[in-house]
Amino acid sequence: MRTFAGDIRLLELQDQRIMPWKNGGGITRELAVYPDTAALDGEPFLWRISIADVATDGPFSAFPGYDRSIMLIVGHGMQLDMQEPTPVRIDKPYRPLRFSGDTATHCRLLDGPVRDFNVMSARGRIEHHCDVISGGATEARWAQSTEALFCHCLHGNLIVKLRDMAEWNLSAGQSLWLPMQSGSKTTPVLMVPNSPQTVAVLVSLRNA
Repeated sequence: MRTFAGDIRLLELQDQRIMPWKNGGGITRELAVYPDTAALDGEPFLWRISIADVATDGPFSAFPGYDRSIMLIVGHGMQLDMQEPTPVRIDKPYRPLRFSGDTATHCRLLDGPVRDFNVMSARGRIEHHCDVISGGATEARWAQSTEALFCHCLHGNLIVKLRDMAEWNLSAGQSLWLPMQSGSKTTPVLMVPNSPQTVAVLVSLRNA
């Protein structure tokens, strides 16, 4: 991990923490958690971003009080039984699905193991949103006093520019974390795919 002015962090693949799911049913790579001292069996987190490998059918871990987003990134997909009349089918990559961590959710794989991108945020305290970046340039606005931004490069190469401040070149597996800061400044953030294969995800985490 490299830290820049304003506690901006560039996270490498080796900074990811590999750990079992909360219910022990799979493996998760934790990309970032806030606060840093939070743990599944200790201090509650306000938000958490991770990549999970799902190798078998089974239940998802319960996270009551949290809102969740899940997005397929590798594999043929899965079907989620969420106590609704119709199960939810996730078989197209890079399309985030939002649901409640209170809901008992059972996963059935459609055709072999999958890997998915996950975001969880404490309901009523943090509101999260996921945007997929691919094809053309995208600009976001970072409201520093009320919002953190987290950009993760899944495939290819992504250039991230903060106007009049700095520029980073993210390769697959790297993340850029722009934390909440004091003050009222809003900074444009330009994200430019640097290859036809580039796919990245931008997560905004705002005070509710």
